[in-house]
Amino acid sequence: MILNKAIIIFSRMNSSRLPGKALMKLAGKTLLEHVITRAKLCQTQARIIVATSNETSDDLLAQLCKNLNVDYFRGPLNNLVLRTHQTMEHFKIDSMARVCGDRIFLDYKSIDCAFHFIDRYKYDVVTNKNLSPNPGLTTEVLTKSTIEKLLQSSLSKEEQEHLTQFIYKKKENWKIKNLETIPNVRPNIRLVIDDEQDFFNTEKTIKSLQQKLGENYHQIATYADISSSYAE
Repeated sequence: MILNKAIIIFSRMNSSRLPGKALMKLAGKTLLEHVITRAKLCQTQARIIVATSNETSDDLLAQLCKNLNVDYFRGPLNNLVLRTHQTMEHFKIDSMARVCGDRIFLDYKSIDCAFHFIDRYKYDVVTNKNLSPNPGLTTEVLTKSTIEKLLQSSLSKEEQEHLTQFIYKKKENWKIKNLETIPNVRPNIRLVIDDEQDFFNTEKTIKSLQQKLGENYHQIATYADISSSYAE
């Protein structure tokens, strides 16, 4: 049976630490465009979908997706579990890679590997969360049945907002595969955009890469090391 896969990019405009970052431009492209571009490097046949909220503040994200001819879905702002389930239902998705909208250097090779394991060995979640070498390189692939099980669980508001938090709290109840990962270049290098300093350093990194976002993460982290004003 052919399973329908998706890379779902979760993005919103009301980020608490850096509002509007999804549409902030780095090297001439918005942050969201960069994440979409890197997601397309995955070899797995997977639909790329942006999952944003139905708040008016995210109208601009929906419009950008239309302009880029990228699939998108709008759901509740603060219940990410429900938004994920609605997105998978709408597009008839069986398994999905979760990508935060600020993961500009997402590890596409790990995503391909995770899809392989979840298809072949029927895990609930395949992840490198506990072994991820740098912030911004976490990979998580989940099945629709996993999301459905989450919906049926008694989740706190915080657990509704953070898709996999409940799973890791109750990991004995889930079939989890932890991906092995190659050693990191520098443990303090941030490959994620949470605040203005991250944004500034990432922009310098992209310019150093000359937008070659197909570089592997060793090369990216090397450039990020040079660009970071707080690297040791």
